[in-house]
Amino acid sequence: MPNSNKHAQSTETEFKAWLEHYLETEGSTQPCDGLLSNPAAIRFLIAWSCFEQQFFKGFMKGDSIEPVSKEPSGCKLMKQSSLNKIVSEFHQRYQDAKKLDRLFPKKPQDRHEPKGKAEFQLLIKEDFDSLVPEQKCQLLLWVIFRYRNNIFHGNKGVAGWLRYQEQIDMCTRAMLVWLTAKRLSPDSPFPHTP
Repeated sequence: MPNSNKHAQSTETEFKAWLEHYLETEGSTQPCDGLLSNPAAIRFLIAWSCFEQQFFKGFMKGDSIEPVSKEPSGCKLMKQSSLNKIVSEFHQRYQDAKKLDRLFPKKPQDRHEPKGKAEFQLLIKEDFDSLVPEQKCQLLLWVIFRYRNNIFHGNKGVAGWLRYQEQIDMCTRAMLVWLTAKRLSPDSPFPHTP
């Protein structure tokens, strides 16, 4: 065990030095320690891995959002006040066109808007109280999926993650609600505890 601790400390020191240099060359003013000590991104990535496996057979695509949003178990969850509040906050947030463009960034070489943006815009144009559970589910899945893409594909930039911590945490909380509900459902593959 002592060798594995030594190896982990060596890797951590190496990684920190590399990240400090990387952030400097990118012109970031974000302190390296702030990124490394903030668990928001790691929590999101772990929850995402579980979420994608449980609900999307290990590979989520934009095309799979609508079918999953229509599943009765997800629709029932939209009635939970904690999840409904998260959806409401995202619905409100993306009324702002600049924030919407950051959620669905368009690359300079692309002639078309990012996939899913048009569907998402239809959802946020609706009055929140008129959205049915399937639409709320779809809206939330799009947001989670886009944060996942923006983190994995670097659209937010590693130094930018902390600016979006509140939204990343809301996505994580939403995934945890879904995962917990799936675990507790009668048809769950997980063992039940009385």
